[in-house]
Amino acid sequence: MYVSGKAPAYLRTKTQLGAVRRKPAAGQQPAAYVYVHWYGTRHALWDPEQAVKMRPLSALQRRTCTDCGELFPVPVWGKCGVCEDREARRRADLRSRTCQDCGTVFRTPTPVRRYGDGMCLACDERLEHGRRVTQSLVTRSCRRCLVQLFPLTAWAAMIEREQAAADWHCAACDHAIEQERVEAQRRADRARWDDLGPTIAWAQTILADPDAYAVLDTVIRAETCLTSESLSGEGRSRFTPPRDADGRSS
Repeated sequence: MYVSGKAPAYLRTKTQLGAVRRKPAAGQQPAAYVYVHWYGTRHALWDPEQAVKMRPLSALQRRTCTDCGELFPVPVWGKCGVCEDREARRRADLRSRTCQDCGTVFRTPTPVRRYGDGMCLACDERLEHGRRVTQSLVTRSCRRCLVQLFPLTAWAAMIEREQAAADWHCAACDHAIEQERVEAQRRADRARWDDLGPTIAWAQTILADPDAYAVLDTVIRAETCLTSESLSGEGRSRFTPPRDADGRSS
């Protein structure tokens, strides 16, 4: 069973088969059914590969309208133009009076057109109630697994600030999120191992035998950093330490 517009494209109704002069074979079963709201019924769909060919129309049949039976001087190939227009208007009127959700056919199109989307008032209220219930459940449930965290009565008794500060994950999901965070950090560390590996190995070597190494403080302020420019001309005299009368630096 398919809704309108969802059936496989290769399947055909009897009318569509008749347009190409084919009909269901003897004993052939429908491949599927399609439910059309504005007709309020279901229609059988047939596989054209299993259908058989129909006898060609005679010249008289080709010039006769299949609806009103009027004979025309030229072939009409089915219904005449007047019958086609009348059938199109009938279908449009039926669709305008039919709810697209529940399939109820009204006497006038007013109950359907007033509320939009081709739905009647009852269906529109039912869908709106469903949206409100869904929104209420989502706001009171875990954002990850949708397990209800707060009963409706407890949630209604909470003030807006308490609702905003409420925990939006259950304990199981909090644990799973923490595990995912730790695993993501491990993956990031493994991705950076090419950079961190030599540094970690160097630190482990120093920690294994700290007496064999000496760590020097090599931090130099930027304003006293010696460069090639500071050691030439005025820079050399600026950074040359003063000497006393014996020639020793003070």
